[in-house]
Amino acid sequence: MKLLVGPLLALFSFVLSFGVAEGIARYASIEWIDGEKKILLIDTDLVNCYSSDTEARLPIDLRDSETEYLEFFGESLFENLQRDTPHCIIYDRSLREGGPFPERKDWIAIIGDSFAFGEGLTHDRTLASYLASLDPQRNYRTFAQSGASIDWMHYLATNSIRQESKPEQALYIFNLNDILISKEIAADRDRIHQHIMDDTQSREVLTQNGGELSDSFIAILSLLKRIRIQRDLNQKRIQNYYDMYFSEDNREHAKETLETLKTLNSMYEREGIPFTVIIYPILYKDLFGRYPFKMIHIYLMNYCRSHGIHCVDGLPAFDEDYFMSRLIVHPVDYHPNERANEKMARLISTKLSLHN
Repeated sequence: MKLLVGPLLALFSFVLSFGVAEGIARYASIEWIDGEKKILLIDTDLVNCYSSDTEARLPIDLRDSETEYLEFFGESLFENLQRDTPHCIIYDRSLREGGPFPERKDWIAIIGDSFAFGEGLTHDRTLASYLASLDPQRNYRTFAQSGASIDWMHYLATNSIRQESKPEQALYIFNLNDILISKEIAADRDRIHQHIMDDTQSREVLTQNGGELSDSFIAILSLLKRIRIQRDLNQKRIQNYYDMYFSEDNREHAKETLETLKTLNSMYEREGIPFTVIIYPILYKDLFGRYPFKMIHIYLMNYCRSHGIHCVDGLPAFDEDYFMSRLIVHPVDYHPNERANEKMARLISTKLSLHN
């Protein structure tokens, strides 16, 4: 049964993560260094705290002051939070926007959502940092917002253009969930999320009501139930992504998303700045090592070619990875970690060199 634990955790993580990771309610602002609590002084800084329990919850993003947090929640809950989320990362936007090598005059702009920003990573492990390490002539500056969909990109692109000096190039790190979605598709996503929550509760009830059953027998029952439920939820989640791109319910929103790619391309083109869309894959493969979203990549690449937009498919960067679990920040959070970003940076660097 131990052989099944890894794949099952991957499946459970997958269905729990998508559509949820960037919609979680966010609340307080605390840094832990060497076991001591320290208050953040910059309002725009973020901190994510990752649980030691890989099935407990998604990372908690703390934003208010320590004092407000303690007054509202109490010291005991604060101590529990510190115990349960031992890994906390502070995000300094200025470091990311300034880039890892601000002394380099020439620079490339990166826009996007949490994948571009480097959610769950220190600034030296972001995609920008790895790209800069492969390009000794240029700095890579990140203009990204966690949770942003494609309708935010015009603002982020404008910000990148209005800097003291213009970038030599601009890269949009496109995540498949950047697409705009209809109320119907959003409702489907929310229903799937509710099923995930129901599954979590039912597993707790199964354990609590075990009575005289042995722990091993309870574990087997729970495992079998999870296999069935996770398989069904996994299929629904994959279908939800395909509905985002190909269903009649989301046709207009998908069209608007693709039109935005054209708008961004034209926007940078008017400024004389080459623009490239980098399609960063969802870091998931099934138990047989298959990537279920390949058709969406093909669809996006075909659109780029037919509309004169330079796009790079990031999927080949992970061809040799049978499972993606070692490439994610946290088992319940499918943001890319430093291994994934390093792989992606190598592919981007090669593709841009060939293109230029």
